[in-house]
Amino acid sequence: MYKQIQKKLFLVGICVILVQGVFSQQKTTEELLIGQYFDQIQTIKEISKELNILNHILKNKGQQKLLDSVRIQGLQRQNTVPYYLCLGFYNLYNQRSNSKAFVYFNEAYLLSKTNQNSTHLKLSLLGFLELYSREMVQSNTQFKLYLDEFESLSSTIEDEAWVLYYTNFFNSASIFRPEDYYSSSQKLIPFVKRHDLSNAIKIRFHQDIALYYKIVGKPDSARIFYKKVLQSPDATYNRIHKFHSAIHLVELSANDENFEAAKMYINQATKYYDKSDSIRSFFTIDRFKAIYFFEKIPVYDSAYHYLKSSILKEHQIDYEKNSLQISELNVKLRTAEKENEILEQQHKIKEEQQKKNSILMGSIGLILIIAIIAYSTYKNAKKKQFIAEQEKEIEAQKVEKVLKDQELTIINAMIEGQEKERKEVAEELHDSVASTLAAANMQLDYFLKNQDRINDADEILEKAASLVGNAYHDVHDMAHKKNSGVIAQKGLIPAIKDLAQNVSVTNKIQIEVHSSDVEARISNSLEITIFRITQELINNVVKHANASKANISIAFSDHILKLTVKDNGKGFQMNEELMGMGIQSIKKRIQALEGTFEVDSVINRGTNIFIDIPIT
Repeated sequence: MYKQIQKKLFLVGICVILVQGVFSQQKTTEELLIGQYFDQIQTIKEISKELNILNHILKNKGQQKLLDSVRIQGLQRQNTVPYYLCLGFYNLYNQRSNSKAFVYFNEAYLLSKTNQNSTHLKLSLLGFLELYSREMVQSNTQFKLYLDEFESLSSTIEDEAWVLYYTNFFNSASIFRPEDYYSSSQKLIPFVKRHDLSNAIKIRFHQDIALYYKIVGKPDSARIFYKKVLQSPDATYNRIHKFHSAIHLVELSANDENFEAAKMYINQATKYYDKSDSIRSFFTIDRFKAIYFFEKIPVYDSAYHYLKSSILKEHQIDYEKNSLQISELNVKLRTAEKENEILEQQHKIKEEQQKKNSILMGSIGLILIIAIIAYSTYKNAKKKQFIAEQEKEIEAQKVEKVLKDQELTIINAMIEGQEKERKEVAEELHDSVASTLAAANMQLDYFLKNQDRINDADEILEKAASLVGNAYHDVHDMAHKKNSGVIAQKGLIPAIKDLAQNVSVTNKIQIEVHSSDVEARISNSLEITIFRITQELINNVVKHANASKANISIAFSDHILKLTVKDNGKGFQMNEELMGMGIQSIKKRIQALEGTFEVDSVINRGTNIFIDIPIT
């Protein structure tokens, strides 16, 4: 009987352990981010907007800058750790030439310490470690401090993986104890075999193991792990690692005089170049073509050509190196002061907690009474809130029709005469001056980049000066409340043609305007609205489409004004969340005019926008 009881208790204990194991494996969104389980995070329904954006930025790793930039503009909860992490990783992966990433990671780091949130603190430290590992700052001492702090917080297999990975990086970059690199590299091999890591972390381990085998003179083993990297899924976060693995396979193949394989890996490297740092990628490709391919064939003319090309790119890379050091010095004092404040706050919190604990037993009865009163108050408040919400909904339904009837009148009034208000002034500046200045900027940018090759420099500078002058006159006219301007004097079509001519820039974008059956003038307010809509659409093409040609078509048919804007740019994914404020503003204007608005866009095939507005 006693043995049976023991056996049952043993089985119960096993069940408890298994249940605890299942629940212990459930990870928070932040822990999934640390482990880089991007696909799992995308399946989570209850996730904050900031963490969702951070997941996309970490997953894209600088390879989808346009989408990430749109997402960054949608950040709402400012001055939070996820907010600063989003900005930090976005600048790290997409803006290598500036030093904002360090500043944002530092804000996240200090705020995490203030909130005593260890998971946020680990994400902040990972930001620093990733920043230093991308060779933007050559300071092993500071890198080691962040690494030691991360190791002290390590609590999961993924944390341990990052400690091993960045320890190996630190040892590889150290000039004092290079022998430590061999020891740390050897630890990677059994670790990656023993644990089921995410693909994003595993591919880093495979790349470092391959490099270790290459350094110690085991090329066959190195090839195995480099090929594992190339065989991994074509995810955006794998792209950079595939590029470097293909580059190393070029060298290994050339050393074996297998030039066909070397050529194949050069093509693969070109396919996987780093979109966030294309200059460095093509510098590497050109250098490897020169040294490990054409020089060994040998074809010396081609070797010299690619070597010269790589040297030019190397100068550009040298200019960008170490730009982060200034920011690091600027925030060091602030960091130290903030950490002292945090320590003082934590000390005060500890003292207050001790006081609370000393009077806890005597306060239990009072707390129970307060809890009962609070519960009763809460129930009454919920009832009042429910009644208030019902009344609010009824009132909203009454007001909704009135608002709809007034919407068109308000918009027309804003266009016709309310430029004294700040919001209208801002819209006028955005609609008229911004596009003119953008065109002037493109003229000057073209001149600066091509001044050694162009013959009509004076003409370009004169045109840029003319555009700046036009912008000045626009601002001057707005200050004196002259809102009719070009459209009232010339009419809609001439105004749009002037707009197209001013925006068109040599070898950048050519805009053509086609019109039919529009000799008759329509109302001035409607002309202004259509002109502003056209102006905003062309401004979007210039800023975002990366197009070389655009066409504007205006025609009347059965009392309908048809406006079509087409470009041959890169297009975008059709998604309401990804449409900017400009597009949303245009859509509202057209809806107020009882018109229709359609967008047809395909990635790499351009964008077509169709607008129909009834003319009474």
